[in-house]
Amino acid sequence: MTCAAETKLYSGLNPKEKMTGSTSEKRDIEHVHDSPPSPYNGNMFAKIVQSIIIGMTIGVIHFKTTIKTEYILFTHCLAIVGVFQMFILRTYKHVCYKYEVIYAIYLPFILSFCFNRSLVTINTILSLNVIILYNISNGIYNLPIIFSTQILCCYFFDDHDLSYSIIAILVNFSLSIFLQRIGQLKSLDNIDCNLFSIMLTNVFYFNYNSTSVPFRILHGTLSALICVIIINYSISKLAKNWLNSHRYILSLTQSSVIICGFPMLTNYFIYIPEHKSPLEWLFNYITRSTIRQCIFIGWFTLVAILVPTFMVFQSKVTLNTSRKLWHFLVFLMITIPFKYDPEFVKIALAGIIPLFLCIEYIRYLKIEPIGSYLDSKLRSFADERDLKGPLIISYIYLILGIAFPLLVHNSPVGLISLGIGDSLASIVGKKMGRYHWPQSNKTIEGTIAFISSTFIVCKILQSSLNYFQNVSTLIIALMCLLSGVLEGNSILNDNILIPSFMLICEYLFTY
Repeated sequence: MTCAAETKLYSGLNPKEKMTGSTSEKRDIEHVHDSPPSPYNGNMFAKIVQSIIIGMTIGVIHFKTTIKTEYILFTHCLAIVGVFQMFILRTYKHVCYKYEVIYAIYLPFILSFCFNRSLVTINTILSLNVIILYNISNGIYNLPIIFSTQILCCYFFDDHDLSYSIIAILVNFSLSIFLQRIGQLKSLDNIDCNLFSIMLTNVFYFNYNSTSVPFRILHGTLSALICVIIINYSISKLAKNWLNSHRYILSLTQSSVIICGFPMLTNYFIYIPEHKSPLEWLFNYITRSTIRQCIFIGWFTLVAILVPTFMVFQSKVTLNTSRKLWHFLVFLMITIPFKYDPEFVKIALAGIIPLFLCIEYIRYLKIEPIGSYLDSKLRSFADERDLKGPLIISYIYLILGIAFPLLVHNSPVGLISLGIGDSLASIVGKKMGRYHWPQSNKTIEGTIAFISSTFIVCKILQSSLNYFQNVSTLIIALMCLLSGVLEGNSILNDNILIPSFMLICEYLFTY
């Protein structure tokens, strides 16, 4: 049973009418390093491979857990996983859980354990929210039981104040339901909604007082965007009857709120110690460094030359190739500048994420005067997942997959895995792939291309730009091998899973 939630969230306009392209807009989609698709849900081989790889990383954590407090933390999380499994067993006859639901708890737990152990327990508890999402989408409303269980887990296992944890649970639940409704369980499935809601809860709530400039910018700009969305939604509801008959006026009103409200709210939410506006601070920040000026001019030049070029030649190459060219472009634009001024690149990424979300918001509602234009252009690069739902999120997945390792650990694994590995795997698999993984549409040739290309690029970056300074050649090879095999056997979105997993491997096998 699929959730049939209404998606009229932002305006009185009908999103379904606005988001569904005409038949002529729908084009054939080419899967990543694939040929004929095949049934995947019952692929026991892929599940075994993924379970072994996940088990290896959990085993490494257990082996490295020597301090008593860390062992207690690890044990608490295992207990929470036991509760997680209990609820799945309780409802499995009525709810069809995908195997990939394991990532809904694995990624929040292990990423927190690696990079912020004070949040391990609460993030693991929040991952229980995926059960609520599955149950709601299947007509099972047992929220009080699961909420009570989450609160009890916080009381017994988490060191934070109970009221602090309860607010986190409510914030995370609200965000996940919001994402579930706008994605209609098509653009975003339950696992995506759960992972993104936990990520946003960490940005908005857990890291609210972060001293990191990129995180402050990310928090402030996302907060401003959410306020703009709420204001536009309120306008559409308050004047629903009148504005629905004057849709162009509604679009102009919404665009005015974006143009005027977003900068003003950004000024409010981003705290600058010198009491300057964020734009003034950014201008001074760039101009007082020659390196930053060179990076900015280089970015501007590349975008000005290559973006129109890609648009012109888009019709002469396959959709798959044109999409991967953007991956290569992002790799070129970030890899070298990050080594010379990592803080500036992270600030740029922190600003680009909400900018892309704002673009998608304008396209989603086709807000005039550029909403329809954005919709037609972005749909020309849309893949199968984009076309089956109301959101076009591939480019947002890409920037998130690249930015996350850089923001969290100054690691280029997102750039390498998506800009090089995933791109070559897709192109090689599509052009040369003959041997498929069991019951999968992904090819072994594509996986080999991923492993070999990521390993070579990692070694080049290590020797020429001093990336991976504390990582041995053997560890790099193991990191690329495990990530490549996982990419070939998982159906979870590669742009989220593979950069996160490579980052986990880099940390676990090195530190």
